[in-house]
Amino acid sequence: MSNDHLTRGDEIRWIPMPRWVVQAVDRMQEKHIQAGRHRTVDGTQDWDIVRALFSLWRKAYPHEYLEFVSHLKTIRRVNSNDFAASEYGPSGGQVRHIAELPGRFHRLLGIFFPDQHMSKQFTRKLVKHIPELQAPARV
Repeated sequence: MSNDHLTRGDEIRWIPMPRWVVQAVDRMQEKHIQAGRHRTVDGTQDWDIVRALFSLWRKAYPHEYLEFVSHLKTIRRVNSNDFAASEYGPSGGQVRHIAELPGRFHRLLGIFFPDQHMSKQFTRKLVKHIPELQAPARV
């Protein structure tokens, strides 16, 4: 196979990663294959993978995790009520801020589960499985 079709901007960049990160990703990939390679989070094995991804992100990027925790504290402080409801539009409808997702974790989730949408139902389940992502005091 030839790389003649690649342009200068298409070059592959290798990013050195610690061995434990590579091994953790390999284990998650094996679990994902054993679970049936679902394209959305569906079932106990998939939620185990989601929790493992969050744990991996937290350990591999501790500075991002600390920034996220600080950001989440600010969000909780700024929201005036326990449920983080905000009025929206002239009709007075309400929008709830249920969860906060770190960008890199969201991208990792998209790699393993590419068809997963951040629907209300999924977000509520995500907060149940990973309470650290919960934005308001109560859901």
